[in-house]
Amino acid sequence: SHDSGGALFEEAECSSPTNARASGESPVQAAARRMRLDGAWQVRVVACEALVDIATTGDRDAVDVLSSATEHGFFEVRLAAVTALGRIASTGDLEAAMTLVRAVCDDDWRVREA
Repeated sequence: SHDSGGALFEEAECSSPTNARASGESPVQAAARRMRLDGAWQVRVVACEALVDIATTGDRDAVDVLSSATEHGFFEVRLAAVTALGRIASTGDLEAAMTLVRAVCDDDWRVREA
């Protein structure tokens, strides 16, 4: 017998944008929370790219989650995070600047060149 997937639907319902707004989370906070819960590197890449579309320049939550993603084990996630961070960070953001400087020393040339 197969599980009906009820728990999956409950989880999706709990993390929907409507419920996130009701709990006081911004769309960026909700996306960042969901991104941290997903182990698939492909999903994290897409999440980094999506943050560029939903976050405003200098959004602290977006900068924090992208800074964290620059340390991910897969270069694809680090590349997406560095690229997104470069687009979202505001001028003079020391944390973002330091993260981007560290990316110049990344093990993967694609991340270094981003």
